[in-house]
Amino acid sequence: MLVFSIDINDVKTYSFCNSQITKSYDVELTFLLVFFEGNVESDLLESYTNNDDKLILTIRLCVVFAIVLTVPLVHYPTRKALLMVVAMVSPINSDFSWLRHFIATGFLMTTTLCLAIFVPNLEEIFGFVGAIASSSLVFTLPSFFYLYLGKEPRLSRQKIQVSLLLIVGIVLMVTSVTVIISGMVKGK
Repeated sequence: MLVFSIDINDVKTYSFCNSQITKSYDVELTFLLVFFEGNVESDLLESYTNNDDKLILTIRLCVVFAIVLTVPLVHYPTRKALLMVVAMVSPINSDFSWLRHFIATGFLMTTTLCLAIFVPNLEEIFGFVGAIASSSLVFTLPSFFYLYLGKEPRLSRQKIQVSLLLIVGIVLMVTSVTVIISGMVKGK
């Protein structure tokens, strides 16, 4: 049996540090909103109109370089997760297959390229990710894990309450995504 020992002083220290970091970010955000709200565009690099400036060109080149280097780091776990989901839906052998590898890579790269071309603003992407991830992390996943791992009988009071919480989480997720899609269709 694996037992983790946690010192209460460590928990208090981490909690204190996290609260201090959150407070400092709140102060910085308030300062930035009060003094620079009307002077900053959605993309900071668009705020600089002088295209002949070597520093701005260098920063833009660094951003492109960072994106190019980030794609493979994000692509590997995404491809791995996609192949695991496909393997759960239709069982396949566990041997490595170059064909499967290339098909998954092509699908993910095509999806990424289509998103980059057809979605002009990242606000919609962040909206989708936020709507799905927030309701999943707060409502859906904890209640699903409790239902799956809980030792109580299926019709116990706790499991019924957790089932209702799971349904509320799914409804909130669907509602959030629907609101985002309707905002995109109406053109905000």
